[in-house]
Amino acid sequence: MKKFMIFIASCILLFGLSACNSSEKDGEQSSQSSGEIKAEYNLETKEFSPMMTQYGTEESLEAYVFAAEHLEVLDNMPCYCGCYETDGHTSNTACFIDSIDGNIATLDSMGLG
Repeated sequence: MKKFMIFIASCILLFGLSACNSSEKDGEQSSQSSGEIKAEYNLETKEFSPMMTQYGTEESLEAYVFAAEHLEVLDNMPCYCGCYETDGHTSNTACFIDSIDGNIATLDSMGLG
């Protein structure tokens, strides 16, 4: 029962933090192009790129870790903030994760909200 309550609390936290903000700060947009600032999380080393540690709060970084490590949860949580109309997001996952390639999760800055 305790694990279930922690799971529910985590889901509520993620939903609250996923208040998407469609206007991005300069340099926050993730990109694979060299020379641009990247928003990334390494699933193996559990480390964020410098941009994320600079702009993220402790709570938002916790939400990104949960999102990257529990895609199956966020995939089943719809996003209600209007991201579908502006960015095509179909679940809460898209507010946090753009893609995962190997151990590198490329992050969407909307979760910084």
